[in-house]
Amino acid sequence: MTKIQPECCNVPVSHVTVRRGRSGGAQNSFGASRCTDIPPTVLREGQLQPGVDDNALAPAKAEYKAEPKSESRRVQPTIKLCSYDGSTPLESHIAKLSNCAKYYSWNSQEKVCHLKNSLEGPAAQILWQISDTATEEQVLELLRHRFGHINQAERFRAEMSMRSRKPGESVQELYNEIRRLLALSFPGESGGLYDIIGRDAFLASLDDPAMRVKVLRVATKFYG
Repeated sequence: MTKIQPECCNVPVSHVTVRRGRSGGAQNSFGASRCTDIPPTVLREGQLQPGVDDNALAPAKAEYKAEPKSESRRVQPTIKLCSYDGSTPLESHIAKLSNCAKYYSWNSQEKVCHLKNSLEGPAAQILWQISDTATEEQVLELLRHRFGHINQAERFRAEMSMRSRKPGESVQELYNEIRRLLALSFPGESGGLYDIIGRDAFLASLDDPAMRVKVLRVATKFYG
């Protein structure tokens, strides 16, 4: 009696035998003449059909254990770090960089790579001054020195004091601009005096005495 290994399943050779049938063809121990006719005695989930000896087919059953699923999570590119050319507040861009780095789990090398790639226009010129191995801290130091609050607050205060309402500019647009300049002029500051400085700058930029009176009547505290 000859033992063979069926090609369609991984049942051990010790459990499959071949004998001659009446027609002369080879039959296996399952009583099927072809390997493709072998009943699925061993299920792919590692379970056995009813009536099959569990101990006899234990070696074959072990081979069909499901592979463990990977626990790693692939994050979809749902957010993107926008470009920075130096015309918008630098701290806002740095905050967006930190948000993307946390969401995508960037390491330090990936973070500085994305930071460099986001620079455009005048801001991209600092790439000429740094080496390929520059760290994130070195890149941010140059950006803050040129576009950040360092040595810039005085310029923003002068710009805010000279700001006036442009033709066709709405009151809301003027308010947003004054508030932006106020934040850049006094970074990290808040409180009553901060609000008064912003209110006075806004009233002065209106260049309309009647409008100033209306604003003062509506609200005594412009910034909340």
